[in-house]
Amino acid sequence: MNLYFLLEGKRTEPKVYPEWIKHKFPNLTRVYKIEDISSDCFLLFAAKGYPRILQLIEQSLADIYNHNADNEIMIDHFFICLDADDDGYEIRFNTVNDKIKSMEETGRSISAYLPDLHIIIQNCCIETWFLGNMRMLKRNPQSKRLAEFKKFCDVSEKDPEKMDCYDSGDYSFSNKAKFHEAYLKEMFLERNKRYTKQNPGIAATKEYLEALSERCFQTNHLKSLNFLLTIWKNLE
Repeated sequence: MNLYFLLEGKRTEPKVYPEWIKHKFPNLTRVYKIEDISSDCFLLFAAKGYPRILQLIEQSLADIYNHNADNEIMIDHFFICLDADDDGYEIRFNTVNDKIKSMEETGRSISAYLPDLHIIIQNCCIETWFLGNMRMLKRNPQSKRLAEFKKFCDVSEKDPEKMDCYDSGDYSFSNKAKFHEAYLKEMFLERNKRYTKQNPGIAATKEYLEALSERCFQTNHLKSLNFLLTIWKNLE
């Protein structure tokens, strides 16, 4: 089995996804060029932003088609992974889906490119997923900032994907993604951990992924992450 990932982010996702893939599929080897694909490999490309990722979908599919046409060992699954941001899940999903449909309508059918294509929308961003670790948020935070965030929305009990943007008192954020990232950083600091987009730290570990998986499978929360994990579970 060979997997190809097109990731929106240029910092966090290229660090987290490889580690998570290794945890879920220890038999897969990472390669960095499509021509190096052999049996049981995975390949990741960072689009470095939205909407640039939309422009790279067709090129990625063309590369996959050319590889599969010229090689006996095929790329079996193509994952397109991007944030919902303030657009929301449905709008971002439909934007990608419409892009693919427009390619089909102009004669560039994807049917021969690969057996399975998966649109993964991080709702609202990958930090939203990371907030789902129920054991990370302390019951009584000492940080005033974190205490206010928890009062606004206790992510250990409420679905982080449904958390809106905080805009009250001393703390104001321009969008949900920035707030979710700030919440996560405070939650990590309370545990004497550090999170940055360049260095996601323990969020990339097997233990952290297992905690998020537990949250998904025991509750109705983090549906967009559950969608990805369910696909991976079926591929194991």
